[in-house]
Amino acid sequence: MTQERLREILARLPDMRIAVVGDYFLDRYWDIDPDLDETSIETGLIANQVSRVRCYPGAAGTVASNLRALGVGTVVAVGVIGED
Repeated sequence: MTQERLREILARLPDMRIAVVGDYFLDRYWDIDPDLDETSIETGLIANQVSRVRCYPGAAGTVASNLRALGVGTVVAVGVIGED
């Protein structure tokens, strides 16, 4: 792919409408601060202390988020909710 072709594609993104069909998840990350570690009274093992929880879209949510970050004009998220 040439740089010219890439520029053409990127220039069209604001006018595009894209549907992302898939599984949507919320990814949670726990940041552990080793300076706050404690020894567990019950087990004698190190008990890690969570200093921050971060949440980000996962699976198809990552794709939808990345499309918006690239400048796609409209991104529609399509998923199914079930009893499983």
